[in-house]
Amino acid sequence: RVLLAAGPWSAPLADPSGEWQPIVRTWGVTVRVRLGRDVPRHVVEQDEADAVNRPARALARAAAAGAEVEPESLFSIASAAGVSTVGSTFLPAEPDAERIAEVLIRRGATYVPALAVAPVLEVRRCARPQSVDGRPFIGHLPWAENLVVCAGHGPWGISTGPASAALAVEAILAGSDGPIPPELRAARSVG
Repeated sequence: RVLLAAGPWSAPLADPSGEWQPIVRTWGVTVRVRLGRDVPRHVVEQDEADAVNRPARALARAAAAGAEVEPESLFSIASAAGVSTVGSTFLPAEPDAERIAEVLIRRGATYVPALAVAPVLEVRRCARPQSVDGRPFIGHLPWAENLVVCAGHGPWGISTGPASAALAVEAILAGSDGPIPPELRAARSVG
């Protein structure tokens, strides 16, 4: 059996014909800064019900359709060892990371004023594997014998990936998708 966990490239690898495309690229930009003594002691996130998945799902659908969409962003900051990472964006196309970084810092300074003058250490951009329904795809694909996929986590891959990987391994060992909840199964229908 083969486990396919290739992030935003999983769908075209699983189905080169292009028929199965429930996972698209959405782009994220983060900015690493040094806040000195003003560093938050806890993760700070903009709180809005379903705020992350709503724009991610809309952008995933727009990216799949090739449409232009106004970028969405939410404020988040996480700090460790004196360095803070500011985000979060959900963009349908690869962005100008430096331009987006300026927007993130300006917007973030409304929540954490010290961001306005903090030295920028690094700006990063990455393609995220966003599913069109906001849930990862885990399990066997009906058209590919012995192929198990685990992808589509969007911005939550680092935090939810280990649990998804455990489900994928269970499915591989069991030879079926029995251990995977139906709403996460790779063979589910998305509309």
